[in-house]
Amino acid sequence: MQIAMKEYTTFLLFAKGLALGVGPCLFFCGPILLPYIVGSKRSWLGGLKDILIFSASRVVIYGLLGLLASSIGYLLTEVISSLRFNLIKYLGAGIFVLLLGMIMILGRTRFFFCQLLHRETIERSAKSMILLGILIGVSPCLPLLGALAAIAGLAKGPFIGAFWGLSFGLGTVISPLILLALVAGGLGRLLSLKPILHQVASRLCGCFLIYFGIRLIIGVFQ
Repeated sequence: MQIAMKEYTTFLLFAKGLALGVGPCLFFCGPILLPYIVGSKRSWLGGLKDILIFSASRVVIYGLLGLLASSIGYLLTEVISSLRFNLIKYLGAGIFVLLLGMIMILGRTRFFFCQLLHRETIERSAKSMILLGILIGVSPCLPLLGALAAIAGLAKGPFIGAFWGLSFGLGTVISPLILLALVAGGLGRLLSLKPILHQVASRLCGCFLIYFGIRLIIGVFQ
């Protein structure tokens, strides 16, 4: 009976993650990730790599949150849904996305600092995808809070809590974002055949990122 309950909870949390991946996450992450991929990638493989790194880092965060939920219970949900935590998280995410947009618009200028930022955030995109995955992973959306509440109430130890958190995270990976990232990377490849078009596209994508970064920052104060 206990094993059946564990299997049912695992499936339920996976389904919650799946609903998040094909719903709210798609509309929240897509406007940030897809312009970044179009403006920075030159192949469909690059787009796929970026989205998988982003997804993997987010799954790890969900596993850690599941472990914490099984250890400190409802205190965790109270912390990540608190006003102060939201202010810090959304302000940090907004500034980072805004910075990515500015770097994409400026490109590789002759200024050393701009070249350094471009290399570390655009050319070596894994770091940017990991950071975005972490920031999105701790976003206190309703599906995540519901999953953590279930883990806090049902998990009989940190290992099962971590396993259930990973189950929820793996559900979020199955998302149309993977297909869209492939298309975005392929579009970046096509644009790269015409350097002028690619430059224009990169700057437009940078403008999109600046817009969404500003929206995140403004949302903190509303």
